[in-house]
Amino acid sequence: MFKNFAIISFAFFVLSGHFNNFPFIDNLPIDITILSLFIPITYFVLFFLIKLEIHKSFFVILLFFIPFTITLNISSFQDDKLFSFLAVFLTATIISPVLLNDNKSINLFFKSLLITALLICTSSIVTLDFNFSGRLTLLGSNPIWLGRAVAIGLLIITVSLIHERIKLGIFIILASPMLFALISTGSKGPFFSYLLVIFLIFIKDILILIARKKTVIRALHVSFVGLPVLFITYLLLPDNTIVRMFNFQEEGSVNVRKELYLTAINIIKQYPNGIGLGNFGNYTTLNNNYPHNIILEMFSEMGWLNGLLFIMLLIISFIGLTKIRSLFTRNLLISLFLLSLFNSFVSGDLTSPKEIYILVPLGINYFIAQFRVKNLISIKGTAFN
Repeated sequence: MFKNFAIISFAFFVLSGHFNNFPFIDNLPIDITILSLFIPITYFVLFFLIKLEIHKSFFVILLFFIPFTITLNISSFQDDKLFSFLAVFLTATIISPVLLNDNKSINLFFKSLLITALLICTSSIVTLDFNFSGRLTLLGSNPIWLGRAVAIGLLIITVSLIHERIKLGIFIILASPMLFALISTGSKGPFFSYLLVIFLIFIKDILILIARKKTVIRALHVSFVGLPVLFITYLLLPDNTIVRMFNFQEEGSVNVRKELYLTAINIIKQYPNGIGLGNFGNYTTLNNNYPHNIILEMFSEMGWLNGLLFIMLLIISFIGLTKIRSLFTRNLLISLFLLSLFNSFVSGDLTSPKEIYILVPLGINYFIAQFRVKNLISIKGTAFN
């Protein structure tokens, strides 16, 4: 029972985002994100004291942090940025393999994510609080955070529908307001990342999904459901929000992103050892403290070595997630990983993609387990020969 509470609280931590932007939360004496970690950390401490078990993923992640620590000692860094990154990354990577160690726990985690996303989505629609640029927010919070949270919930119910885990009627009831809220935020990253992930799932498992006639019919229904929602959204939203979401000309956010990426690439060329964590803002005239791309941020601020190790960590994790036997669980984890990864290429900084950091140790553990099985089979085959 205590583990279930820890998983629910951990899901809240994932979607907590910029809760401190809310007026009534900003006045609290403690960060609500830290507060949401109290139960998971307590469970982890009790688990470690009782079982004294260290997951193998911990040692792989430790190898990444050795050069990371060395780089910190030879370059300047921003204390706040370092603390935020370590707090998010280490907490997620150390606690997740203890909490999410079986299918039952993983399913509870995704249900908790979905319920939290639905509550956030419903609250934003009820209040209909649009900021000065016409983007939907929740009590004045960051619209990008809102879009990301809603996209995660929408992704979960879409994958559940594809795998016949929920009925079409329930999907329509839940997906319609979530799609409306997602588009209303005017956040390109979460919206198009969601569409891309769903497309990749269909391409990857096209033969399996086509074999299920109900799934094909449901996929067609999903398309027809989306059209009226898009039409209603178009009628209700301010014109500038629609323009922002579907305009890809070199102006506004697109042009800013382009300049940030070019700045990061120039820094990578000039400073192979990096400019120090959190120092990107000192090298650009734009009002941005990071390039809105975690790969470019890692390379530009922490150097080539850490950048390459970070990419290797992501690749190993992704390969490990593809080794999960359950098709539904595998697609849930992979889709969440890709959604967060694609979005992190255009939005947020190294402290933003909590979902990736949670899934990294899970993927590493599956990767190591698969590698050990292959070695064991090879050894047995050699013995018989």
